[in-house]
Amino acid sequence: MSRGTPAKDGCSQSTPSSKCMKTIFSKMEDKFDTLRVEMKELMMRILASTDEEALLAVILDDEPLVACYDIFRDACPLQKK
Repeated sequence: MSRGTPAKDGCSQSTPSSKCMKTIFSKMEDKFDTLRVEMKELMMRILASTDEEALLAVILDDEPLVACYDIFRDACPLQKK
């Protein structure tokens, strides 16, 4: 039986699951680091904006921020008055 070829995520059927998980978590950490930098830059743009419409356009034009907003909105719904 031949060994499996590595998949795009660096794992194959013959790769031990712990090694495979470490590879996946490492790639996830890289993506989160990139997202963290992007979010910091975006927050600086938001803080620098004084025009409410421009601010809304910046927020709605940025997919990571929209995704984060959705997560926070679902996790912490606003209290109804």
